[in-house]
Amino acid sequence: MICSPSRLPQSLYRSKLMTLLTCSSGDRLAKLRIGSPVAWFPLVLLAFVGCQGDDLPELYPTTGRVLVDGEPAYGALVTFHSDQSQPLGTPKPFARADAEGHYELTTYSTADGIPAGVYQVTVIWPENPEARGPSPDRLSGKYADASSTPLEVTIDEGTTQLPDFQLERL
Repeated sequence: MICSPSRLPQSLYRSKLMTLLTCSSGDRLAKLRIGSPVAWFPLVLLAFVGCQGDDLPELYPTTGRVLVDGEPAYGALVTFHSDQSQPLGTPKPFARADAEGHYELTTYSTADGIPAGVYQVTVIWPENPEARGPSPDRLSGKYADASSTPLEVTIDEGTTQLPDFQLERL
């Protein structure tokens, strides 16, 4: 495929609302016009994405620990579900427990924290913490549903360390 603005008549080449670049494929010419939605979409998308950071809530770096039957729950996935309705696409704060059961909450970027609020906490402890895909929950789903989990926490400005989650297997 040959691409060149010189394939256009000179009057169209100089026009501000016409082709940025034309490409020939045989006898056909494909034109991208500055005034077309296709040309403006990437710019509008960049402007939208660039402005999203302005309305992010304040985050509070928060850590905790997950224990099952008194032992660290290595690889446990801990997710915090807000009791307030959230806009579509709002991420849920989460963490994965290390070998000692410790975790640091992440909302937008690694270990950045969690917004203030009341949360129901779900915990899933995969049989294989290193698995790249699904792995059965060692807790048999006991703490996996936000609507029935017994775990609830309140995060405020002073919260940095949560009490240990002392869980039991079924």
